[in-house]
Amino acid sequence: MRARDVDTVILAGVSGHNCIAQTGADAFSHNFRVIYATEAIGTENLQSAEAMLTILAKEYRQKRLDITSIVELLAKL
Repeated sequence: MRARDVDTVILAGVSGHNCIAQTGADAFSHNFRVIYATEAIGTENLQSAEAMLTILAKEYRQKRLDITSIVELLAKL
């Protein structure tokens, strides 16, 4: 990703409190910006996922955006 000058990752998938959160924390530790696609994250534990993503957004300064905002952001590239 660095060889292609990537500095931001957009995360979506399942297990928001586990897989998505860990990937976001790992990306942060490697100095990538992270955006969570809020409408595209599934979970089997809504309370834990919401708590974890709130912590990551606040403490790691990672964004939580809806799909429309992500599309608008990508259109500017």
